[in-house]
Amino acid sequence: MKKIIHLTLGLLAVNFINVAHAKLSVGAGYPYGGLTGIQYTNAVNDDHLLSISAGLIGAAISYEYILDKDNKHTLGIIAGSEALTSENGFVALNYHYYSQGALQEGWTFGASVGVRRTDEREYRTDILDIFGTEKVESKALIGLHLGYRF
Repeated sequence: MKKIIHLTLGLLAVNFINVAHAKLSVGAGYPYGGLTGIQYTNAVNDDHLLSISAGLIGAAISYEYILDKDNKHTLGIIAGSEALTSENGFVALNYHYYSQGALQEGWTFGASVGVRRTDEREYRTDILDIFGTEKVESKALIGLHLGYRF
C-alpha cells in the first residue's frame, strides 16, 4: 500500500507542477502526512485543488472542491499512510477553512473524518509469547489539522 501511495504522489508531482497556481503549506494533521509535514497544492481550475504531502511519519494525497466564491471553504477527500496510527493507510473526508482564501497566504484550519487501517500486536497470556501475532484492524479516524500556506 505504501509503495502505491508513494508512486502516486511522485507521478502527481511531475504532472501537476504549475508554478502560477502552486502553493506550499506546512502544518500538522492527516492532510500534511501525519504529525507534521509539507503540502504542495495545485489549482486544477477555479474550483478544484490537488495536493500531495510528505511528513515526518507519512505521506498523503488529497482532492478539494472549493465551496464558495470567496475560496475560504473546501470539502474533499484524503488518502495516505502514516507510521503511528494508520500504517496500512487511511481515507477520510476533509473540510478546510482558509483564513485568506484557498490559494492565498494565510492560516488554514480543518477537520477529517474517515477510516484508518492499523496493525497491532496481540500477545497470548496463557503461554510465553514474546513475538505475538500481528493483527490489522480498521478503526475510525477523526482528526483536526492546522497549517500555514505560503
